[in-house]
Amino acid sequence: MVIDEKKFREIYDEYYNYLCHNLSFYTHDVGTIEDVVQEVFVKLWNERHQPIDNLKVYLSVCAKNKMLNHLRDEQNRKNILNVWAKDANETLKANDCIDKKELAWVLLQAIESLPPRCHDIYLLSKEEQMPYKQIAEFLHISVKTVEAQMGIAIRRIKEFVAAYYVIK
Repeated sequence: MVIDEKKFREIYDEYYNYLCHNLSFYTHDVGTIEDVVQEVFVKLWNERHQPIDNLKVYLSVCAKNKMLNHLRDEQNRKNILNVWAKDANETLKANDCIDKKELAWVLLQAIESLPPRCHDIYLLSKEEQMPYKQIAEFLHISVKTVEAQMGIAIRRIKEFVAAYYVIK
């Protein structure tokens, strides 16, 4: 079925409320439901030259999948924000307990204790703000090597700082 503007308007008028009602079983957030239904109709318009055997089933399945994807993405976003908020709260608590000058000194010692190549890559990334690709080109190594060395640097710095504060 080829859909022109007139046919699209008829389909929209016929199925909009139906899709909104179906999606209300997943959420009661009217804004989210309307957004998802709009996305379904945009998809239909973009694929208007593709053959569709059963339009009602196509729209229903598309709406359900888009809603489930939206809910999954929203849950992931909330989880990330919760982790971030927890980390930020712990950081704030830690900042109240740590002498910042001492921490800066410990971090400097940790960086200086890194192996030479790891040290150089870390400083280029953190101090010079160079992207990994640029560091790789500058040092004539692969981006994967830069990523691996940064991982090593960060792990060793964390271990150094943790050991310093446990021993102290």
